[in-house]
Amino acid sequence: MAKVKEVWVRFSDTETYFEKEGELHSILANASGDCVVKVYIENIRSCKELHDWSFDKEQLSLLTDAFGEENVRYREREIKKEIKWSRPTEVPKIKQLLPCMHDMYAVMRDDEGYSYKCKVLMYGLCSDGKVYPLYFDHELGISPLDEAVYDVCKYELEGGEIWPEGGKPDEQ
Repeated sequence: MAKVKEVWVRFSDTETYFEKEGELHSILANASGDCVVKVYIENIRSCKELHDWSFDKEQLSLLTDAFGEENVRYREREIKKEIKWSRPTEVPKIKQLLPCMHDMYAVMRDDEGYSYKCKVLMYGLCSDGKVYPLYFDHELGISPLDEAVYDVCKYELEGGEIWPEGGKPDEQ
């Protein structure tokens, strides 16, 4: 299997990222290599790949000196070449959109087991008779319906309260 090399740089918030973006780009310009560079902004849980930049793993100390050892990480991960399409070929059509009046989050899990949340913005009443929550996507704005139908593993209300089937513990 092929491997991709990644260098992750974490910032606490967008203001810090914008303050230090020039410094990051100057370090990357002087140490280009074969690693993909990704930025993680912690307060909004956003990941951004810097497509125009690469980095040399051997010069990782330049980044750790500038941004702190706890904020820089090198990682190698395998890329799966075999594509398994487990989704049905037909996605239901949205008939009507309804606003979401709750503080609700869609919880998704990536290939490596990490989970992340996105705010539910509205519900789509679909041709299959079901209602699907549509969430905010940092890249696309609103999630495509196929992602809302097939990629979400669970939904949470504000505060992370989710009760298994049977209701709250005091109602069982």
